[in-house]
Amino acid sequence: MKKIHILLSVLCLIAASAGIFLLDEAIPMLGCALLLAASVLQIPAIILSTRKSLVFRLKIPHISLILLLLSAALCGMVLLGVDCAIYFLPISLIASIVALIPMPRTADPDPTGERFTSMLTEALDTISRATAERDCGIHTQLLYEKARFCEPCADSAARSTEKKILSEILALHPKDSDDIMAKKCAAISALLDERSEITHGEALIKH
Repeated sequence: MKKIHILLSVLCLIAASAGIFLLDEAIPMLGCALLLAASVLQIPAIILSTRKSLVFRLKIPHISLILLLLSAALCGMVLLGVDCAIYFLPISLIASIVALIPMPRTADPDPTGERFTSMLTEALDTISRATAERDCGIHTQLLYEKARFCEPCADSAARSTEKKILSEILALHPKDSDDIMAKKCAAISALLDERSEITHGEALIKH
């Protein structure tokens, strides 16, 4: 995603720069100038790749890339002679600037995500050992093995899911029947899958 973002930004930057120097009509030149400004705005958008837009509530690179594509489309319409499109380009540019306003950071109790994985494996190791001789032991053991492969996630978006996981683990009681333990393990496993999607998304953005 990040590579596509950078590539499209560079292409728009080159095309807009060429248009300003090669075109001799005022409106097309203005359209290219606005596209150039929108392309330059991608630099802070790429830097703020892990933040969400305060106004649009989406990740800044995602909404910024959409607005860049919109600006490029409007500029193309201007070059094709649709002069009215020039009036929408400033709106797209202003929206791009607004999109760069990030949501305020909140204090993350586990910025690297390592605290969660440590607590997770420790808790499930204890539970799997305590239930090893019971019928539900297979479920707790599989859950422990799944937890062992959980990687730390630096994305704060994972914290609410991680909190639910730890809360569900605390709800595992020795007096629970094997069936109840199996159902609770399945619920925790589903939450771990949900968290892995966030971790996978973070890895894709980095690459």
